[in-house]
Amino acid sequence: LTTLEKLKNRLIYLSSIATDESAGKIASEDIHRCWKGIYHWLGKGSSLLGDDRFLTAHSMGWFKHEREADWLNTQLFEELFPSSGGDVTPEKITSYVKSLETAAAWWFHLNNPAGLPSNVQQQIESFNRTPFATARPLLLWALIRLGGAQARLISNPAEGGNSFDPFAKLVKQAERFSVLVLMGNDRRSNVGQGDLNFSAYCLAHPNEVLGKKIGSNSARPLGAQAAVDLSADHVKALTDNGLISESPPVYADAKFEWQGYFDPAKVSTVAAHLIRAEKGFYGWNFAKVVIYEWEQWLRGDKGRPDKKPWERFSWDDSIEHIYPQQPDDEEWKDSIAFDGRTSIAMKKAVVNSLGNLLLLSGSRNSSLSNSAFYGGKHPDRAKVLRFQAGSYSEWQVAHVCPRSWSVPTIAARGIAMMKFAENHWKFRLVEPEAPLTAWLPILFGDMAATIQEGKGSGGVRVDGRALNHLVKQFQTCRPR
Repeated sequence: LTTLEKLKNRLIYLSSIATDESAGKIASEDIHRCWKGIYHWLGKGSSLLGDDRFLTAHSMGWFKHEREADWLNTQLFEELFPSSGGDVTPEKITSYVKSLETAAAWWFHLNNPAGLPSNVQQQIESFNRTPFATARPLLLWALIRLGGAQARLISNPAEGGNSFDPFAKLVKQAERFSVLVLMGNDRRSNVGQGDLNFSAYCLAHPNEVLGKKIGSNSARPLGAQAAVDLSADHVKALTDNGLISESPPVYADAKFEWQGYFDPAKVSTVAAHLIRAEKGFYGWNFAKVVIYEWEQWLRGDKGRPDKKPWERFSWDDSIEHIYPQQPDDEEWKDSIAFDGRTSIAMKKAVVNSLGNLLLLSGSRNSSLSNSAFYGGKHPDRAKVLRFQAGSYSEWQVAHVCPRSWSVPTIAARGIAMMKFAENHWKFRLVEPEAPLTAWLPILFGDMAATIQEGKGSGGVRVDGRALNHLVKQFQTCRPR
C-alpha cells in the first residue's frame, strides 16, 4: 500500500472508534467522498500523479518540516493520527481530508497547467524545464491559499485572471533560483529547501509570520495575494539580495537579511571547470536552458510554430557543433586555423563553447554535421543551406553568417546569448561598460587569452573590433 492508502485506512479506523458515533459516521462518509475526489484529480491527467509525492507536498505545508528520518510517517501516524486515537476528533479528520481533496485539485493544475491563466501556464512551463522539485510544495500551497476564498476556481482556474499574478511572480522566482543557483552555480538540489518549506508552512497557516525568520515587520495575517507576493520576494532574496551597505548591513530588499545563494563568479568557475574537462558548455544544464530560451526569443510572440519543443530537446540528437568536432572538409582550415601545434584543449574549448552549439529543428544527421559551412568539396551539402530552413537559431546563423563561420563569430554569438540570459533571468556576470573581451574567460576558460590573441583564427585578434558588429547582429537579427 502507498502511504496515502495507509492513511485512508487509519482515518477510517479512527472515525469508527470516535466517542461520538454519529460524528464518527459522518467523518467516515467524508473520508470516502474526499478520497474519491483525491483519486479523481490524481488520475485526471494524461499520466497518473504519484500518491506519495502529492502527500509529501501537502504535508510540507500542513506540518512544519523537520530534517529527520521517516519524518512523514512520524507526523501522520504517530503525531497527528495515532492508532490510539489520542485527541483526534471527527471534526479534525474531516478538516484534514477536505484539505487533502482541495490540494489534490491544485496539484493537478500545477502539473497540468493548461487550465490556468495563460501567463501562469507559460511560467509553469518555463519552471518545468528546470530541476527544482523542492519548490513544488511551496507552489502547491500558494495555489491553495489563492484559491481558498474562491472555491469555483478549482474547476475553472482561468476565471481567476489577474488574481493569479502573484503566483506567476512566485513561479518566475522559483525558476530563476533553479537556473542561477542549481544550474549556473551547480549547487545541490536541496539548497534552500528548509527556507522554501517554511514559506509553504506560512502560506498554509495564515497566522504564522514568515517575517519571524527574516526580521520583517509585516503585519499578519496577510491577504492571500499579499502572502503569495511575500513568498515570491522571499524566493528572490534566497537567490540574490544585494548588499547596499556593509556597516550597518543594508540589503536591497530590507525584509530579508541575507545576500542569497547565487554567486555570479561561480558561473565562471563552473564553466572553467567544464572547459578543462574538455566538455565545455555541451551537456551543461545551464547551457541547455540558455540555448532553448534563445530559440524561443528568436521565435517571438507572433504565433510562429515551436520548431523544437523542450520535450524533444536532447544533447545527442538536437545539438550540432557548427564548427565540427571532426571536420572532414578542407574549407574549415580557411576560417578556423587549428593545426598540429594547437593544443587539443584549445580546440575543445572552441568546439564546445556556447556560441558554437546550435539547436536543430530536426534530428542531428551525423553524416552532414562534419561537412563544410559554405562551399567546400560538396556545396550541395553545406551547412548554411540546411540551416536556412531549420530552427529559428539555424535561420539566424544562416543570415548573420551566410559565407563563413569563425572563432570571432563563435565568440560573438556566445556573448550575445549570455547577454540575453542576463536580461532574461535578471543577473549580472559582466558589467555593461566592460569590454566584450571580458566575456571570453566565461566562454573559453583558460584558453581565453590565447584565443583573444588570434590563435585559431589565423592571427586575427578576437577583440572589440572583431566582436562589436557581430554581437549586435546576433542581438538584433530575428525573423520578421
